[in-house]
Amino acid sequence: MSSDGYYTEEVHGPHEYLDLGNFELASGFVLPQAKLAYKTIGTLNEAKDNAILLPHMYTGTAAFMTAYVGAGRPLDPERYFFILPAQFGDGFSSSPSNNTPPPSATPTPWPGPSRSRPRPGTRITARSSAICIPKRCAFTGDLFFPPEDIKADADRVPGAKFVETGTCWGHFTMFNLREQDTAAVDAIYAEAPAS
Repeated sequence: MSSDGYYTEEVHGPHEYLDLGNFELASGFVLPQAKLAYKTIGTLNEAKDNAILLPHMYTGTAAFMTAYVGAGRPLDPERYFFILPAQFGDGFSSSPSNNTPPPSATPTPWPGPSRSRPRPGTRITARSSAICIPKRCAFTGDLFFPPEDIKADADRVPGAKFVETGTCWGHFTMFNLREQDTAAVDAIYAEAPAS
């Protein structure tokens, strides 16, 4: 975890950690002693077929995604077992602020400006047999994550479906500030487990 005070379990709640060892990124760079932080919500059923991987957005945290999970909602922990992985570089999983290299590590354990950094898709290769919600949602007017960028990402994920939600709030729609925003996001997630 980061020592900056924000990326702490006191702020975001407890995580579990999966040791990935020396983990090769899509670029070919090997992240030594990589760790993947994650949270789980719900119960894995006996058949182990109710798992859903629910990754967070860039610069978010696994704790943020808990706002979308709740009893009676489309992402219902009484029906599904959610795995909320933390992205590499987010302060909980392997990040520049928390990755201590072994003394013999060469090159430096976290890619510098000239080396490849983790990119979209890296977290997907680190998952197990969980079902990944292959839906990419974009919000009209989002200047942080323009819909055309989200569509380009969705086009690279096998089986992904791109959905754009009309809103005047853009990026801030996902913060559930208005009931109609929460309802719009829930409507998108309502289709995901069935698809």
